[in-house]
Amino acid sequence: MKSWKSTIILLLLFFSGGYTMGQGSGDCIDFDGGNDVVEITDNQSFAASGLDFTVECWIKSSDGSSTNMAFVTNYGGGAQNPFFMLGFDNSNAFFWVRDASRTSSQATTSKGNVVDGTWHHLAGVRSSTGTFLYLDGVLVSTAAAQTAAVNSGSTISLMDHFNRYTAGQLDEVRIWDDARTLTELRDNMCQKLSGSESNLHSYYTMDGATTASSGVADESTNSFDGSMLNMTAGDVVVSGA
Repeated sequence: MKSWKSTIILLLLFFSGGYTMGQGSGDCIDFDGGNDVVEITDNQSFAASGLDFTVECWIKSSDGSSTNMAFVTNYGGGAQNPFFMLGFDNSNAFFWVRDASRTSSQATTSKGNVVDGTWHHLAGVRSSTGTFLYLDGVLVSTAAAQTAAVNSGSTISLMDHFNRYTAGQLDEVRIWDDARTLTELRDNMCQKLSGSESNLHSYYTMDGATTASSGVADESTNSFDGSMLNMTAGDVVVSGA
């Protein structure tokens, strides 16, 4: 599967009855870390005050950058206050939410290098009971709840945090309008979705993505399509996720 570590984890989940094996993920997008980014026009309704939400992705990266690098974020600029970010810092994965008063909640793990050149599944969950980070189907970090609004505007970026570009391959990005449970994450992390699941806000398989405007299709029913910027058709490659 993604790495020998995640393979062992997923096999254990399978034999314990908590995991169902999927069938591969088609294409992914390969980002060069120079200026590659996918920008998504999104109303960010899921990130309003008091609402639970979940952000998921599969990532394969060996990026050597160290400070607050993003896989999925709505960070809008240098002075941007409210935002969410699923990413890494010094190879440690994190899920970070911060409101307009700069009050933060950040779940961070040092349990394994997430930019080790192998595939990993990451999920960040914001709920009324806390901020949670899952790595390869295992809860690895919990932080205090922060339920204020973290919607920053109309754009979500993949692999870019205010012109700090992450190198690596990204696949199966999902945003949910609810706090996904551990069982829900495990049951679906290695399977494609239909796109019509309840509470699915947006879903990017990367399959057949193009450099045309809105060429990264949202496979949910909401059509929050994304655009590949500073990229070529050759950046859409076969996924190992």
